[in-house]
Amino acid sequence: MRDFNFLMTTRIVFNNDLAKGIQDAREFLGVKKAVIMTDPGVAVLPIMKELKDAMDAIDFPYELYADVKPNPTDVTVTKAAEVLCASDADVVIGFGGGSAIDTASAAALLKTNGGIISDYYGMHKVKVKPLPQIMITTTAGSGAEITQFISITDTVNKTKAQIGSPLCIPPVAVLCPEMLKNSPETVTAEAGFDALAHCVEGYIGRKANPITDAIALKAFGLISQNLLEFVNDPNNKDAASAMILAASMSTMVASNIGTGDGHNIGRAIGGRFDIGHGTTLAVLLPHVLAFNLEEASEKLADCARTMGIDTDGMKDEDAAKQCILAIQRLRDDLKLPDNFKDYGMTIDQESLDSIVENSIKSNQVGASAGSAPRVASREDFIRICKDTYEGKKIAF
Repeated sequence: MRDFNFLMTTRIVFNNDLAKGIQDAREFLGVKKAVIMTDPGVAVLPIMKELKDAMDAIDFPYELYADVKPNPTDVTVTKAAEVLCASDADVVIGFGGGSAIDTASAAALLKTNGGIISDYYGMHKVKVKPLPQIMITTTAGSGAEITQFISITDTVNKTKAQIGSPLCIPPVAVLCPEMLKNSPETVTAEAGFDALAHCVEGYIGRKANPITDAIALKAFGLISQNLLEFVNDPNNKDAASAMILAASMSTMVASNIGTGDGHNIGRAIGGRFDIGHGTTLAVLLPHVLAFNLEEASEKLADCARTMGIDTDGMKDEDAAKQCILAIQRLRDDLKLPDNFKDYGMTIDQESLDSIVENSIKSNQVGASAGSAPRVASREDFIRICKDTYEGKKIAF
């Protein structure tokens, strides 16, 4: 067995009673006043009133910042940080999906470290522990509530940058399945597919270790068996519980060993064309898995069996192909996109050069460096971009 590290410092509070979960988090941190950060869409949902009622019930003072933008940028997180810095709050609560949580994380970082957010792009550049955070996810997907990475759109270079530091791991995540109820179908599907991608890219990745393997395969099973049912009925408590837990588990994997070229290319395309992260993964994942088929067939065969596919008598490569096709079918059953043409992407030479350059950078530097099972050439990245632009189906 080769050497490896595994880091997990978030206190996970799984509680169906939101007020009790927040009180547990508050007592653990010893904090007195919060700034709640969320987006305008969540702010008008019934779950926002439930959060306010929970805060009032435990006498937890707070200020509300409800101007988080989707796909947070260096500009929008700076505005959020200014609000936090002007407050006397000693904790920030990220309430929402990955955008709200990343914004809260970035604001907490700037509160104690100062400077501008681009100062911290890359790994291990954060020197001071951020302001304490309590993350309450309202989607089951990004797992941002437990990760050491903060994803920010760099408006200068038109790509998604990452900040990575163990100091940025949120100290507490409250997982309350009730917060997922009545989730919009598209949001639920995209978030869940993101979590699925974390699992499978982590499981087949070259940095995988026995701990990440165990977590990834278990989470992959929970997601593949519950995601479609949860999308069709977001008030299904059992499916919601499975998904909110599996999403966090998937990020335990991604936070430790990175992901693969689905994420590397997805960040490059999403940053340049302002396409949501879940959308990019929905389009890319079957293609990237097919590209890695030969190197990852044994582990993809494991995933096939975990999905309930009958692989008796199959060679690993054939079982792996069935896994990839099943993931593609799941994507289609979830009514997620299968191409980038419909989302404003262009494949002119300038765009392709930018996408490939940023994909290669993510592949070689940072959290996911060395994770992809197969080393992709520049021509490989271009072919995947062109195939996904057109919406070419994977077929074996």
